[in-house]
Amino acid sequence: MNRSYLLFPFLLIFIFVMTVVFIAWKFVSAPDPSYEIEPSSSSESLGVENTAGNQQEIIMLTGVRTKEGLIKQTRDFLKDGDVKIWDETSGVYLLDEEIGSNGLPVYQTLYFNDGSIVISLQDENLNFTRSQAERALSIRLGIIGDELCDLDVSVTTPSNINENLSGQNLGLSLCSNAINLP
Repeated sequence: MNRSYLLFPFLLIFIFVMTVVFIAWKFVSAPDPSYEIEPSSSSESLGVENTAGNQQEIIMLTGVRTKEGLIKQTRDFLKDGDVKIWDETSGVYLLDEEIGSNGLPVYQTLYFNDGSIVISLQDENLNFTRSQAERALSIRLGIIGDELCDLDVSVTTPSNINENLSGQNLGLSLCSNAINLP
């Protein structure tokens, strides 16, 4: 009797066992997500950007907390060259800041490590300043229009700018919770 006929079943069993072991190892070593990610409908927030020549480039994704506490995927804005660490200990980043002609900030947008965002309006022309900050935030996150309303974004102003409105969440202008600003 030829020995190759006897080795063939053992070889098949060995290949089957190794495949099962490999699949089990991949399953056990797969990372367990610690938060839910909410998909977005905009192509930029899905991690795809069009480049020249009809090619597409995959970009990294990060997330921003929604009002429901989920994490909504966005483009990885923390890798942008102009994003600065505001407070390294607590993980706060300065996403955007516009400086006025007087050398002082017009607005500042901060991202916190829990995924929330705070926009601080620091110019007396609050309505115009809020619209500038919203436009910059939309571009930074890669989220368009009223999708921003789902995010945990607070818009504030200090008392030295407007004493009546300080301490309140002024909201994003395109959202239903927005306060009309002067």
